[in-house]
Amino acid sequence: MKFKKIFAFLLAAPLFLSSCIMNNGICYVHTDANKDGICDVCGSKVKVEPGESDSHDHDHEGEGGGSVSPCTTHTDLDFDGKCDVCGADLSVPTHSHVDGDKDGKCDICGANMGICTLHIDQNLDGFCDNCGATMQTVPAGSEVAIYLVLSSVGTIDGAPGTTYPELYLENAYRLNARVGDPLPGKDRIKHIYKSADFDSWVAYEGAGAPTVYTTVPGVNNKILYAQFTPNGTAPVTPTPTPGPDVDTTTTTFTLQTNFGSENWSTADPLIAAYAWDDSANSYTFAGTKVNDNSYTFDIYNSMKHVLFVRAPQGTTLNPLDWSAVWNQTDNLDIGSSVTAKITSWSSGNQGHSTAEWVY
Repeated sequence: MKFKKIFAFLLAAPLFLSSCIMNNGICYVHTDANKDGICDVCGSKVKVEPGESDSHDHDHEGEGGGSVSPCTTHTDLDFDGKCDVCGADLSVPTHSHVDGDKDGKCDICGANMGICTLHIDQNLDGFCDNCGATMQTVPAGSEVAIYLVLSSVGTIDGAPGTTYPELYLENAYRLNARVGDPLPGKDRIKHIYKSADFDSWVAYEGAGAPTVYTTVPGVNNKILYAQFTPNGTAPVTPTPTPGPDVDTTTTTFTLQTNFGSENWSTADPLIAAYAWDDSANSYTFAGTKVNDNSYTFDIYNSMKHVLFVRAPQGTTLNPLDWSAVWNQTDNLDIGSSVTAKITSWSSGNQGHSTAEWVY
């Protein structure tokens, strides 16, 4: 009987040893938090489920979006000559994975790789930075497509950028130009808050400091990023880009701020016109100070109603920060009149000052 009990224990022991939580020195429930295929507790090889993402089986997306090498540190604990994580043939010398035929496997060692969806050669070595595929360098004078990332505060020729989901880019502009042509400069690239000026176009190529470009580079699908330098001026809130149902031609309106011995212009305020149409479109237009008694506003012709607000300088206008408003008028319907006048003073955005059209 004693022999049978010992034999049963010996048969059961591997079951405890094959899984891994430490219990009196025995690891029996494996833990692989970093998903490197190696138990963090005892070092045993463990299974990495397909699709799990970590620093070994999927590197980060490149600047232009394409998958790169899946395993940078090979491990072969079972000594079968293949990486326990990605299956690479370890009989070949250390190398960078290359998938020139785009079959999802390294051409050198057979390691599993994600299929490259976008070839990019930012270091101009003639090979894709993501998968190693051979790329053709575009000669001077040839036309290429360049993607200029403006960021959320940049515009080109007054328009914001767009989204290119296939490239994982937002707020970008596709430029079709010839290699060697000058890239757009300060005359075309603007900061929407006017508190910074365009400085340069850069590419992040993994060689330390960003590379600055002044002319169109000789490679298709190059991605360049706008850099802005603060100019020391206070931010100016822009009017949002209106939709196609908004008539953006404008009419100039005037607000007279003096009434009796009082004046809305006291304390150097921001005075603005909040206007809206009958289709839930609304915009806030900053006033231009003509003198201490009057301000002008260029308001879209499709707007049907307006009220005027008095607020501290720097108040957000689009959307309007109503909590910062010092004073506001009652609503005025827009008709043929273009000049309004403040007729009484009242504090806060709940108590309304009065105003009326005068001509």
